[in-house]
Amino acid sequence: MRPTLACAALVVMSAACHPRTITTRLDANAPCLEAEAGKAGRNACRDAIANNPGQPKLHTRLAASHVALGQDAQALAELEHAIRLDPRNFEAHYGAGMVLARMKRTAEALAHFRDARAIDASDPSVTWHIAYALRTLGEHEQAFAEFRGLVERDPNNSSAWSWMAIAAAELGRHAEAVAYWQRTLELNVRHFDLMQDTEKAMFEESLRIAGPQPAAHVEPAKKP
Repeated sequence: MRPTLACAALVVMSAACHPRTITTRLDANAPCLEAEAGKAGRNACRDAIANNPGQPKLHTRLAASHVALGQDAQALAELEHAIRLDPRNFEAHYGAGMVLARMKRTAEALAHFRDARAIDASDPSVTWHIAYALRTLGEHEQAFAEFRGLVERDPNNSSAWSWMAIAAAELGRHAEAVAYWQRTLELNVRHFDLMQDTEKAMFEESLRIAGPQPAAHVEPAKKP
């Protein structure tokens, strides 16, 4: 099923569109890495931290255990501690952004996602989250630019095209939006059937206003 347009679905969208999440890249070389999620993992990580103080990756792994238990505040505290130990810890910034987004503290989440991208821009999932956060905050021009960057990065990504269409429609650029949706449908003929009601209504409204448009094309971004 296509992810919802709501910010509250950020974590779900991360898993659906780009699988990197707080639990997938916490690769501390420590005993708690191999512990099961939940209370057992939490306790193993606490023991590992007690025996190996000052290792930020242990705190990100402990944060993952807290997330598994639904303890977002405790997870955030561990991630913030990891950042104090290593301000350039990508995983800690990324994880803090994910937790804060789930807590609907979107502006703070955006700051952490931007910090993560400044550390490592190679992972497109960070840009997805930046774009979603900007859109949630009403920064539609900036959100559109981020979605366009994703399309330039991967011109065959139908999801990126559809989100760029949504962003264009919200800016009142209906002809562009229709052209972007047309490209989405070229890439994924079933996309219209998979649209949720909100996106479908936006598409139909843009089509009513602007009329049919040829499918848009964006050149891949040039590599530096």
